Amino acid sequence: MGFSHYWTIIGELDRRKFKVYSEQVKQIVESTNVVLSGEDPFEMEPLVTEKIITINGFAYNSCEPFTIKPNHAGMFSCKTRKKHYDKVVVACLFLLREMFPEQIILGTDGNHNDLTAGLDLAATVGSITEKEFNNNLII
Repeated sequence: MGFSHYWTIIGELDRRKFKVYSEQVKQIVESTNVVLSGEDPFEMEPLVTEKIITINGFAYNSCEPFTIKPNHAGMFSCKTRKKHYDKVVVACLFLLREMFPEQIILGTDGNHNDLTAGLDLAATVGSITEKEFNNNLII
């Protein structure tokens, strides 16, 4: 079963703002009850720095890692298969769009119900609203 999220980054992201974004992601990682990893799903340590963010589920609750760098423009995707870490990926994407509204385009295989947990998680550290949720996502 495939279930993925997509994003496009237009141009290089401002590094000062990306640092603030990475701090928000750290808050999400620390506040969630989801067990996370980084690139290697069997090592319990997501990688969240001001230069790179890599988050995956842990062990058999993993799929593809969500990875973002401020200096990589282009089209990206992350297949989560709706595993537990999906809501963390969704939260990170909404926060990314909030921080860089002119440079980020979001898309998903999901629907509104699939993304609500991620929206709620993002709202704990950002100012994401239901209106922004509906206006900023391509489903």
